[in-house]
Amino acid sequence: MSKELRMTKTQLAIELGLSRSTLYYQSKIDSKDTKILSSIKEVMDKNPSYGHRRIALALGINHKRALRIMQKFGLQPALKRIRSKYRNNAKPKKVTNLIKNICPIAPNIIWVTDFTHRRFRNKFVYLATVLDLFSRKIIGWNLSFKQDQVLTSKAIEEAFKQGKAEILHSDRGAQYQTKDLEKLLQSKKVKHSQSDKSSPWQNGWQESFYSQFKLELGGTGKYLAIEDLTNAISSQIDYYNNDRIHTKLKTSPLNFLKQYYQKIKGVVLLSEKMGT
Repeated sequence: MSKELRMTKTQLAIELGLSRSTLYYQSKIDSKDTKILSSIKEVMDKNPSYGHRRIALALGINHKRALRIMQKFGLQPALKRIRSKYRNNAKPKKVTNLIKNICPIAPNIIWVTDFTHRRFRNKFVYLATVLDLFSRKIIGWNLSFKQDQVLTSKAIEEAFKQGKAEILHSDRGAQYQTKDLEKLLQSKKVKHSQSDKSSPWQNGWQESFYSQFKLELGGTGKYLAIEDLTNAISSQIDYYNNDRIHTKLKTSPLNFLKQYYQKIKGVVLLSEKMGT
């Protein structure tokens, strides 16, 4: 056996004057991956909570390819939420849930409403929202230091300024069981639907929104005054409605609505043309 064949890689590298690492196989990085990598990083910088599915939608590529490239280069969302699982162990209650097994096919059929809280300056601040179930757009919201019916009713009243739904769905909290709210809904001819007691998954759309919203808003300690926090929440809701890709919609709520109305307009024009 020749001397070269008996040499170890280290000895051979010294003999040839090379680095030992050059004697191992080195895979070539796909040039197409590197081009997409820069685009992925750009999307992640603007949207720190985006995972591979939203990134794929934003770039118009297959989500499996986005995941492969992200894993290849060790990229992960800067913001991640912790998912909680609810157990459906509530006893049957005699309540009225009007939206079970209903999937709205147009805006303003079902609105869902709820509220959440964040700690701010050693006290709690409460955020109530109203979400259109078809478009997932936030159509009304209100911020308050008090967890009362005024908090929730103002959010609902703001939503009514943009129109009205056929059904308003909420949980069974005291804020949503007041006579004033029932009178308001009756005057608008809107049916009131409520989740079963201790069944937050029956309003999971709002639960999901708040989970991601809190993550993207971040901590409240950086805001010096309630006005600063209010402006930040307003900007975050505007971003959610207008720019943020919703995985179920494959686009933002506002763009989804635009696409819907354009489709409806096209159907109307076609029917008018066929009728002439």
